[in-house]
Amino acid sequence: EHPISDSVPADIHSVYERISLEKLAFIHRAVSVTTDPNGCNFAVLQSDPKTSLYEIPVVSSSVFVEDFEKLLNEVDEMDSIHDVTFLVGSQSFPAHKYILAMKCDVFRKLLLSADNNQVDLPEIYQNGEDSAGCDLFVIEKVSPILFSYILQFVYTDKCDMLVHGHRPRCIQKEKIEENQDAIISDFKQLNFHENVKGKSAYEVYRNNQITADNDKKKGKGKPSKKSKNVSEDSSPVKMLQTLARKFGLSNLSS
Repeated sequence: EHPISDSVPADIHSVYERISLEKLAFIHRAVSVTTDPNGCNFAVLQSDPKTSLYEIPVVSSSVFVEDFEKLLNEVDEMDSIHDVTFLVGSQSFPAHKYILAMKCDVFRKLLLSADNNQVDLPEIYQNGEDSAGCDLFVIEKVSPILFSYILQFVYTDKCDMLVHGHRPRCIQKEKIEENQDAIISDFKQLNFHENVKGKSAYEVYRNNQITADNDKKKGKGKPSKKSKNVSEDSSPVKMLQTLARKFGLSNLSS
């Protein structure tokens, strides 16, 4: 139906003309229709029925993971997109609450619950706001490098440390502390007595090395459970799996 505007003025009742529609045979793929002024003759343009048989639909591969990885790599503490920041050691990690909460139960309890004390990890606590006014959480007793791998897995479902041939970044702070402890213990083991007078530094060092080797041979035996735990703690993969279990990331800890 369509109104005939010139039959009656617009301010009164409009007059409508009723048109009956009929289905035309063999018209299934019409893209345009045209008629003559009298409406007696018409022409219909249809699409080729074999078009869909020759054209293969092109579906591009998903770039969802790449977009999330780019979002994580480009996040900045001063931008207006992030809404939470984690302070791990001396490094800040801006992030996004929604992504963290959807992938990790620990982050969900920490960020979305009214009571932050529901989290089972005592090493995480809120400490005011960051420079952009977003929530700031401090994570203690966790390596910043390992936490960066945790964030990478949460955002992209992959972890570079688990890729064959990947060289994990060294935990510099722990290595420096270990070297310092070793140097201090070496100095403590040196015997500065009067009998070293007249001897060269090499002779003193050599004598102490022989003494240390003898002590090692005496104490050599079945490896204790403590030494086994130390070897596991020194492995970056084991440390990452332990941290993943704390955050409830079973796919990363297995």
